[in-house]
Amino acid sequence: ETAMLRAEQSQSLRRAVLTLEEPQRDVFILHAYGGLKLREIAALHQKSESWARVTYFRARKHLQEVMTDEIGL
Repeated sequence: ETAMLRAEQSQSLRRAVLTLEEPQRDVFILHAYGGLKLREIAALHQKSESWARVTYFRARKHLQEVMTDEIGL
């Protein structure tokens, strides 16, 4: 039951990530799943590290809201 719930939550998170607009989706995926540092992501986008940090945290906030609405986390 626990494994099934985790799989369901994981799928919900993947769907929620797809609702992010660029560049939030890109920054979130590269940092959360790809393990890149925000400094590296900023360099890829030719932006400041502050831009990457703000973009990542806005993406996280959006995902938290979507997940709360979808499955009540």
